[in-house]
Amino acid sequence: MGKLGVLFVHGMGHQSRAYADQMIDELKQRVARTGSDPGDIEFKPAYWGDLLESREESLLRRMCAGGDLDWVRIRRELVVSGLGDAIAYVGPGTAESMYYGAMHARIETALSQLQEQLDGNEHAPVVIVAHSLGCAMVSNYLWDAQRDTPWARGNTALTRGETVAGLVTMGCNLPLFTLALRPNEVQAVSLPGIRAEAAFRDKAEFREHAGWVNFYDPDDVLSYPLKPTSASYAKAVKHDIAVNSGPIWSAHTSYWTDNDVTVPVAKRLVGLLKAI
Repeated sequence: MGKLGVLFVHGMGHQSRAYADQMIDELKQRVARTGSDPGDIEFKPAYWGDLLESREESLLRRMCAGGDLDWVRIRRELVVSGLGDAIAYVGPGTAESMYYGAMHARIETALSQLQEQLDGNEHAPVVIVAHSLGCAMVSNYLWDAQRDTPWARGNTALTRGETVAGLVTMGCNLPLFTLALRPNEVQAVSLPGIRAEAAFRDKAEFREHAGWVNFYDPDDVLSYPLKPTSASYAKAVKHDIAVNSGPIWSAHTSYWTDNDVTVPVAKRLVGLLKAI
C-alpha cells in the first residue's frame, strides 16, 4: 500500500491520456536510486482533455468552411485548442462557464481514485503536480474547497484537498487570471492543506519538503514566477525556480521530463516519504 499520493493535472491543448507516463517513470527511477521504495508512492493522472476536443475541432472546421484562413494546421489548431480551453474554463462574462464544474469534476474523480489506490485512506498525504492551465484549475479547486464556495467538490478530506502536502506548478500562467480581480482580491490558496501535517511523524522534515514550488522557463511566454503576483502569493509560494526546459518553441511542453524539474521533485517526494 502506498503512503503518499501524487496527482497530475495537465494543461491546455491537445493532450494524450498518457501525458504523465514519462514523468512518472522518471520519478520512480529517481526515487529508487535514493534507496527509497517507489512502491510507497501512488501516482494518478487526472484527464480532462476530451471534454472540449470535439467542439474545438468542429468549430475550427466551420470557421475554415466559412472563410479563407491561413496557417490552419500549423497555428490555428494551437490557438483554438489552447486558448479555447482557457476561455471555455473561465466562461463568458455574461454567464457561468459550462466547463468549470466539469473540469473540476475530473480532478475530484482522479483524487477519489487516488484515495482508493491509497487503500481508501482519506487522510493520506498528497502532492499535486500541475502544468499550464492545470495550475489555475488546481488553484481554483483548492480555493473553492477551502472557502466552501458553491463550486466546492469532494466529500472526503483527501478529495477536498485537505491533505495536500505539496503543490508543484510548471509553466504556470496563474498571474494572468488575476487580471480579472481587484488588486486587493488577489489571494493565493493556503498550502499545505489543513490536515496534511498530521500524516507526518517528522514535522521538521515535513516542513522542509512540503509547500508550493513553481518552475518556470524564462523563454516560455506562457510561464511566470508567482511570488511577484501579490503579497499573498509571495507568502504562499515557497520557491519560484527558473529552469531551462528547452528552446522557445518547445519550452512550454517540456517541463514533464526536464531534469531541472524531475530531480528536485523526486527529492521532495523522497523527503516527504521519509517524514511519514
